[in-house]
Amino acid sequence: MFLFLIHIGCIDEAFLPNGGTITSYNGYRIHTFTDNGTFVVSSSVRLQIEYFIVGGGGGGGHAIGGGGGAGQVLSGSGIYVPQSLDIIVGKGGDGGTISIPNGGNGGYSGFLGMFAQGGGGGGGVKLSGKNGASGGGGGGTGGQDSNSGGVGSTGKNGGKGLPYSSSPTKSGLGGGGGGFSSNGGDPDKTSRAGHGGNGMTSTFTGVSKSYAGGGGGGAHHIGLSGGNGINGGGKGANGSYSTSHGANANNNSGSGGGGGGGGAAQGTPGNGGKGGSGVVIIRYKETDIVYMSARSTRISVTSLSIAFTLLLSDFHL
Repeated sequence: MFLFLIHIGCIDEAFLPNGGTITSYNGYRIHTFTDNGTFVVSSSVRLQIEYFIVGGGGGGGHAIGGGGGAGQVLSGSGIYVPQSLDIIVGKGGDGGTISIPNGGNGGYSGFLGMFAQGGGGGGGVKLSGKNGASGGGGGGTGGQDSNSGGVGSTGKNGGKGLPYSSSPTKSGLGGGGGGFSSNGGDPDKTSRAGHGGNGMTSTFTGVSKSYAGGGGGGAHHIGLSGGNGINGGGKGANGSYSTSHGANANNNSGSGGGGGGGGAAQGTPGNGGKGGSGVVIIRYKETDIVYMSARSTRISVTSLSIAFTLLLSDFHL
């Protein structure tokens, strides 16, 4: 006697995967993880998934700091999930401070050996940007030499930081952090620090959202603007007589954007902004879930019909 499950017109909730924040869109069941967790799959279920993964963004540098670099983006489909999965979500890198001038690198995100790396931290004053998935921007400097941006391993490079002098046309300005799709910008000597590099937008969850943009660099003198953060990256601090901090990456939870660089005020220099945390998103069609019985009987439920295949090694006509 062989027993197997048949579901007509609906799917038994007890067999649906769980974990993360669950939403639905256009027939997809979507699991969004903005922190570490578990994608729970019943032993009676086999399914193939689509995925979208973003690493954490780098933090901005301290005091005329460079913008943080963006986290890596991975996406794909056709991954077979035989069991529950441990999900890792990368944290955004910390912004640079007076004691640790460079911004921290972002953490990696992923599962099943597929990991999106974190972005590089922005350089503090007189320091180069750090390498990462996308490189952090170089910090501005009081010397004559510019500071290079970090190198992107999978994304783009950070922009360079420029020196300052008594002339506003050479004021200290941080470079922009590298983004997913373009390098971080170099500063405009007459007006602003470097803009963050472009990221990307995705409708993977059914809602358009920006990811993996670089953070803007910070500025020194009054009248000079911090660079803009792009696609989720934080804006760099404007030049100011008072302490001016770089902005945290926009939509800090799940953007993977870099933090903005700090400003160097006439008083206390500002801190860099924190990078955006990463995200792991898994989706699948509910109608593609395959239920397995103890005797390897497989039933694939579709929205219009019941299709099943009996895989019984001891079945004879």
